[in-house]
Amino acid sequence: NSFNSDHMAISPDGTKLVVSATTANRARVINTANGSLIKSLDTGDYAQAAPYLQSAVQLRPTDPVAQQELGYALEQAGRRGEATAAYREALRLAPAATATRALLSESLVEQGRKDEALAVLQEGLKVSPDAPMLERQMGSVLERSGRPAAAAVRCRCAPTQAVRSRPKTPACRLRRPLCRADIFATLLVAVT
Repeated sequence: NSFNSDHMAISPDGTKLVVSATTANRARVINTANGSLIKSLDTGDYAQAAPYLQSAVQLRPTDPVAQQELGYALEQAGRRGEATAAYREALRLAPAATATRALLSESLVEQGRKDEALAVLQEGLKVSPDAPMLERQMGSVLERSGRPAAAAVRCRCAPTQAVRSRPKTPACRLRRPLCRADIFATLLVAVT
């Protein structure tokens, strides 16, 4: 069998290889000794991914990326309260992580906690004052809070343009596979 992939990682002991293609929505764990398939997982199944990411966090508790990915998986699986806790831990480990901060603010908005989301963004702009992602997210949260004029100032455009230019999904959402390369190897240990 052959496997096409754009992400690969080998287990620390060299006995397993994980391959994943963003177009296939599958990750495969392969035995390196004989090339046989050990396990195949859906990469778009956030509920299935969450336990593996929790194992990754246990293996690397000071890794802010692992915490952020856990938060994202939990949020996509509908577990927003747990996602918020994971995002907050990621920010404790890396306070200047603008993507994590934007994801946390969006999670808070989805929970109806818009004032808290704005506070998270304001704190982020103190740490990273030149962060366009945080500015866009601030504009989005202000607009959804019924403050289009304040949103327009953040977006640096007229209020009607701010509404028209806002994508259906928040600006902070990065289109990426669930298992990013920087934590892929950690996930290997959890998958087997």
